[in-house]
Amino acid sequence: MNPYELLGILPTASTDEIKAAYRKRAQATHPDRFTGPERVAAEESYRLLEAAFKSLTQPAPEASIQLDTPARVVPSRSPEEAFQEAKAAFEAHHYETCANLARTAIGLDDAKAAYHCLLAAALQASGGDARELTAALENAIRLNPRDAESVALLGQTYQDLGMHVKASRVWGMLGKIAPDHPLLAPPAKDAGEPLRELGDRVQNLFEGVRGAAGRIFFKK
Repeated sequence: MNPYELLGILPTASTDEIKAAYRKRAQATHPDRFTGPERVAAEESYRLLEAAFKSLTQPAPEASIQLDTPARVVPSRSPEEAFQEAKAAFEAHHYETCANLARTAIGLDDAKAAYHCLLAAALQASGGDARELTAALENAIRLNPRDAESVALLGQTYQDLGMHVKASRVWGMLGKIAPDHPLLAPPAKDAGEPLRELGDRVQNLFEGVRGAAGRIFFKK
């Protein structure tokens, strides 16, 4: 379990940032907000979230006890089972449930690119936290650098956040791994009209990237 990924923060985060991230995630995943199977998924995500928070804020011996206590953190499902349930939730348009299950899968096994892709897709579809979306895409690309759809969505996310330098770097990555990607296709232009910058073309193809979010994990 990577507590930083579960909380959606960097390893350099301050104590106040850790607490703020925990409060935000705890409110979003609290089991009382859900019923039926969705509540079961939320309970598991909430237990992992609590363990991650305590591992970063309590003294090492006490945190270790909390993390190693089977009653608190032993999952009721395997990472792959959580992932498959998350996929079903996504296809049913239950995006918050999907995100909770994807977080559970990541908490149990953070080395699967598909798990991070699915979390990103759920966050994008539900209008979730942009920082968590960015982190999920960055992790997915780190684990699978040739995932063109994740690279494209990350570039658009950077663009939306005004991080234009990072966006330009990502467009460069996309050009290397998928030179024929629709985002990189030159737009039609009138005679005498100068070719627009790549960032402008990307903005006009915004909906195409958004549509890709729902596909990025099914091919893994």
